[in-house]
Amino acid sequence: MTRAPTPTPRTTSDRGPAGQRPSRPPQVVGVDPVRVLRQNAWLLVLTLLVGGGLGVAAHFILLKLYPLYRGEVRFVLKPNLDGGFEVMTRDIDSEETVVRLAQTEAARITGRDNLLAAMRNPDVRQTTWAAGFNDESGAFDAEEAVDQLIERVSAGHRRGQQIFYLTWRTHEQRDVPIVLNSIADTYMASRRLDDERRYNQSSEVFRRQQGSLDSQILELKRQMSDFIGQHGITSGDERTDVRRAEELKELARQTQDTKKDHDVFRARRAQIEKRLEGTLEPSAEDVREADQDPVLMQARRDLNDLRTQLDSHRASFGPDHPTVRRLSTLVESSEQNLNTNRDEIIRRNLRANLKKITDDVGAVEDLLERQTTEYTKQSKELETITARMNDLNNMRDRLKQLEEDRKAMGTKMAEIATVRGRDDAARVEIVQRAAEPRELDFPKLKVMIPVMGVLVLAVVLVLLFTREFMDQRVRYTSDLAGLPGGRLLGVIPDTADDPVGVKNPRTVVRDHPDSVISEAYRQTAVQIAKGLEAGHKALLITTAMPGGGATNVVLNLASIARSMVGKVLLVDANFRQPGLASAMGGNDSAAGLGDLLAGQGTLASSVQSLEGFAVLSAGTAPTRLPERLNSAKLDAIFEEARGAYDLIIVDTPPAVVAGEVMTVANRVDASILVVHAWRDQRGLVARLAHQLMDVRSVFLGVILNRPRSTAGGYFKKNAEAIAQYSKARD
Repeated sequence: MTRAPTPTPRTTSDRGPAGQRPSRPPQVVGVDPVRVLRQNAWLLVLTLLVGGGLGVAAHFILLKLYPLYRGEVRFVLKPNLDGGFEVMTRDIDSEETVVRLAQTEAARITGRDNLLAAMRNPDVRQTTWAAGFNDESGAFDAEEAVDQLIERVSAGHRRGQQIFYLTWRTHEQRDVPIVLNSIADTYMASRRLDDERRYNQSSEVFRRQQGSLDSQILELKRQMSDFIGQHGITSGDERTDVRRAEELKELARQTQDTKKDHDVFRARRAQIEKRLEGTLEPSAEDVREADQDPVLMQARRDLNDLRTQLDSHRASFGPDHPTVRRLSTLVESSEQNLNTNRDEIIRRNLRANLKKITDDVGAVEDLLERQTTEYTKQSKELETITARMNDLNNMRDRLKQLEEDRKAMGTKMAEIATVRGRDDAARVEIVQRAAEPRELDFPKLKVMIPVMGVLVLAVVLVLLFTREFMDQRVRYTSDLAGLPGGRLLGVIPDTADDPVGVKNPRTVVRDHPDSVISEAYRQTAVQIAKGLEAGHKALLITTAMPGGGATNVVLNLASIARSMVGKVLLVDANFRQPGLASAMGGNDSAAGLGDLLAGQGTLASSVQSLEGFAVLSAGTAPTRLPERLNSAKLDAIFEEARGAYDLIIVDTPPAVVAGEVMTVANRVDASILVVHAWRDQRGLVARLAHQLMDVRSVFLGVILNRPRSTAGGYFKKNAEAIAQYSKARD
């Protein structure tokens, strides 16, 4: 509610299509369970006491009409023996396995077949419980008895143990152990028969398998004897087989060496042929071999002598001397003859080498053919012998395996016989038989009292929370959480919750500035100031239903606004039941807003000064026509008032009973809805909030008026804190 520095014209475009700022998404209004519990704390305590009393009464009634005794038989699960020769059994190492086995055995105990077998016990048929199932002729109806047992007998497993149990309740104390032990004994007898049947079946299977193995062993021995006689296999054949394999390996190595020699000779022969053809130059070795020939050696000595003579004559007579020229010719001729003779000798040697290497290739080829033929022959013989020995060895291995299987089969049969005779081979054992109960299982006083107390308490809580959900009134601030468009601007407590002792709520800010209610108005004024936009001066305050307290809010906010913004004008737009001026000691029928709308008087002459406030009353009775509020004249009045005052607060009739409220809201700058707690409905408040959002002015939010301090104690604690702080300041 601070003063705007520069007024600006209002336009609907500033606030969107409906003239409003974007609204927050609606929230779901729930029930505060803590508040409900605190409000009804004494009722809940009384409910527990009443429930406890009902529990005591129900206990003694049921003690006479429906007593029940309970008994239990306990069984222990034991692991299977891995073999008949084990000294001790081992624990079951898997909790999941224990649970599965226990549940399986529990289902077998409570199965219909087991229960029917237990009913054949003569002791069971003599019980008081069994007498209830005798027909008109006195015959026992076992099927009907089992039908009831299936409903009442239970079996289960205790977590973390290898124990499972069978339990049953009945009205006769002595019948409990008879029926339960009969069911348990029948179950154990059935298990023993199953174990015996399983042992017999296993033994029979192993005996048949042992006979089959004996037949196979005899047949295999006969086949081995026939095989040895047919192929003439002796004890030395295995050693001969090894020796032949070594010989064949050596022959293969020799054959491989011969192949290498053959390849080398053929390569050398190909080189000699190429040299003879002239496609390959003679090697240095060929040249050296030719140079060792005596003819070439003499020719080289003669050539060296001629070269010596030539050098001597050239040195003595010069290069042009006839003798020098003759000697030069002789040297050249000798050199040519030497080369010709060398080539001829090389070709002669190559031809000789070719003949020799050809002979060697032929010899090697003959040897290779003989070795290959011999290798093929010995390989076939060795393969035949090896195949026969392999077949014989396979028969021996098969015979050995069959004999081992027969031995293992005999061991299994011995283990079955051993397990069959051991007492600890049973998978299930009774560790505790049912005894006659010493006390009642139902009813129990220590159980009936809390159970009935909790049951009655639950019923009362359901009723309380159902009432909370069904009550559509706005009672607490949480009921306004889903309000569309605006927000909660403030909470004005009831005068009864103010420790100061407020007498007149209309002037509480003026008369009791240190009161809790005054502080609430100050906090509300701050929130309103935050919501007002620049240039907004005309503020409408309305309520939903008559008695909502809009006039009280107008007067107290005006007292605060006068100190915050300066000149404040209060306008009474309630033409139906005006009361703003009279609340301040003035005259509601004096010239006012109605007269100005009728064109009579001026704003300055119509404003009354009451208790320091400028007040424009509703006007004289003939001029208070609600239809006149829907005219351009009202806009002119407000525009003139904006120029003369810093803030204009307009009081209107309840929006539900006066349609002109929305007309006035369409001509002011902002609007506020005052909600009377414990009276106004949430749906009505939401509808009015939507209507105020659809008009031209800005809908700032709601003010919650007079909530009760019983709302979980929150308001009351806040009020006490404010009052104590104010006293400390004084």
